[in-house]
Amino acid sequence: MNFFEKEKWLTLSKKRRWFLLRKEYQKLADNLSDEALWTSLNNKVLALQNDFDRHSTRLLSLHNILVKKKNTAQLNILILFLDRLLEHSPMESDFLITQQDRSTKSETLFPLIVVLENIRSAFNVGTILRTADCLNLKEIHFVGYTPTPDHPQVMKTSLGAQDSVVWHHFDTLSDSIAVLKSHQVMTVALETAKNSLSLREFQWSQPTALILGNERFGLNESSLEQCDQVITIPTYGIKNSLNVGHAFAIAGYELQRQWELSIE
Repeated sequence: MNFFEKEKWLTLSKKRRWFLLRKEYQKLADNLSDEALWTSLNNKVLALQNDFDRHSTRLLSLHNILVKKKNTAQLNILILFLDRLLEHSPMESDFLITQQDRSTKSETLFPLIVVLENIRSAFNVGTILRTADCLNLKEIHFVGYTPTPDHPQVMKTSLGAQDSVVWHHFDTLSDSIAVLKSHQVMTVALETAKNSLSLREFQWSQPTALILGNERFGLNESSLEQCDQVITIPTYGIKNSLNVGHAFAIAGYELQRQWELSIE
């Protein structure tokens, strides 16, 4: 950085400098070996060493550690520090990905179908879609007013997973269950209902559909009566239930574990 550029840099407000530094660090995430970016950042950060305020001192310290380690973990720490200075609330998509997504998925599908009846939140649906992709499950049924994968907020939350999972929409749960039963698929409701079976006690025995209901009201009595089994996730605190996205992740991975044991 020549004299003029340094003087111009130091005339900027601290908040403006933090903002510009964060942009450059974010660019560095795409290529940690970009020497031009390293030179630019080194010059700009070192120019702040005479500020003698705690934020600049901390920034310089974190930058020096990054120079030594040159890894994404340390870069994340530095970007998070700048986010706090800028009073940003980072979205999940802002975080650095340390490993690229796969170009193809496993040919072996997990024979689980998830049925979402009247889920209100597109965010929850997107979360479930992403988990469904990670599990490589067979398909998803969207029932009633549940947002489908072409909903903008679902697409944003699922981070592309909406394109890798087969899905169908049904007007009613009865329509979905009729199709499932015609293919000899066991229907299992995940609900905090009386006389439900603990997830730990359930035993995978055949292709299964896991049915999830509305965040507030769950599955009604009529819906539960249509299912072959009702299971629940044990809880031990004050609350008796989990967020629907979290509940699906827990149940999905436990059922996958059971399925894998059944085919060994």
